Amino acid sequence: MALLDSLEMLIIPSLLAIAIKIGIFVRYHQSLSRENLDLGLFFVAVFFLNVFEMLSIQTDYGAGSSMLILLAYYCCVVFTVHGFINIAMTYSQFDWQASRIRLGLNLLLAALIVGLIFGRGIIAGVEPMKSYTLTRVAGDHYWIFSSYLIGGVLLAGGLLIRGMLRADSNLARQKCLVVMLSAAAPSLTAVAVVVLMALGYQVNGAIYMSLTLSIMLGLLVFAEEKTRLFRLLTIMPYT
Repeated sequence: MALLDSLEMLIIPSLLAIAIKIGIFVRYHQSLSRENLDLGLFFVAVFFLNVFEMLSIQTDYGAGSSMLILLAYYCCVVFTVHGFINIAMTYSQFDWQASRIRLGLNLLLAALIVGLIFGRGIIAGVEPMKSYTLTRVAGDHYWIFSSYLIGGVLLAGGLLIRGMLRADSNLARQKCLVVMLSAAAPSLTAVAVVVLMALGYQVNGAIYMSLTLSIMLGLLVFAEEKTRLFRLLTIMPYT
């Protein structure tokens, strides 16, 4: 009974986060699929991150299935960080060697995904944590994933701060501020979990991450819609 209660306490907020994302897509699908491709790709990564997180909230899978779910979850984490960096580059209007930097980030993304799926240097295995969720067994090169996550969050934060200070319009600076504020909770949680796990603590911030990422997505697409409305009004007479 206690185990069922623990599972319910984890599954309910995870389902809630998925429902919020579905609502966001239904309401703002045009912004996600047509107007802002970076935001759309970020949404897809976060959505599947939430799905595989929910699947990991039990431990009665076979060894192969558990490993597959965990690897899929970690791949979604990598895609989410990559999407966050792309959003930060776009919103901050960073244009110095932008095409080459994006190419380098894409190659790094591909290398990490290949390393996660086909090697065991980053994720050596999977094991249950507290009997009701899956967690990774760190490989010898797990530090690569940790460095990518922390470095990606810091890079995106630095780009957004640069945008707030140097963007060519007040509207662009405000968008960078919105992204910074909305990303603060999931970014700090991700960094804290990585640091605590590196110190040997068994922690899992996945449920909290899903909810905060849902709020972040809602704020971003809402700001995107308001931005387009503002631009439309500026070109219409007598508005």
